[in-house]
Amino acid sequence: MQLLKIKPVQWADDYQFNAYTTWEISIARLTENAVNLLQHCAFMHHSGIQQEIFRAAYDSSEWPENQRLPFLEGFLDGHGQWDMLKFYDVVKELLECSLVHSSHGSYDIHPLIHQWLSDKVENKAVLQAEVAQILVLAVPSGGRSRRTQDALSLKRMLYVHMQHVDKAGLSIQVAEKWAEVFRDMGNWAGELKLRELVYDENMKLYGFENQRTLVTKD
Repeated sequence: MQLLKIKPVQWADDYQFNAYTTWEISIARLTENAVNLLQHCAFMHHSGIQQEIFRAAYDSSEWPENQRLPFLEGFLDGHGQWDMLKFYDVVKELLECSLVHSSHGSYDIHPLIHQWLSDKVENKAVLQAEVAQILVLAVPSGGRSRRTQDALSLKRMLYVHMQHVDKAGLSIQVAEKWAEVFRDMGNWAGELKLRELVYDENMKLYGFENQRTLVTKD
């Protein structure tokens, strides 16, 4: 599977050429699951990537089964349940190629590799939308469970990655839920920008006098 296409460029120096070539060779050796995970991580923050994000998103009751991302199914067992060991096996591939590093239960990608991946990966818009979907579905929901310590810890984790994602292409549903997370994290300016995005999109779709637009205006 080919993940990246390198454009013909004038290499700045031999070191840069050797680094990019090494990364390309490493990626060519990866399994499909490892490639898919890596290219999605390219549109998250380069640090604090945890299995819990993907597991929580897949297990979300708000995600219709026929709309779940196919690449997440590579981490399921024979009964359709999330398999932690399968995820670890995929991450192990990335660790062995030095494409990611492990740190206190989470995974980091070197900023230079992360930037290179996000610059060169194909179908950026699709991947950005899928990452946004993963992050919003991983947000804890359902009454009291949203206010537990574990839920707040997960929100803080998701918030770091939400800040990294391009907000321009967010759907109304994603922006509304992200706004709640930004509010819970005390980022009032970020919450306002997201709610303005929702208002503008409702205006385009439904007009000024529609109830949806009026609600988001307030």
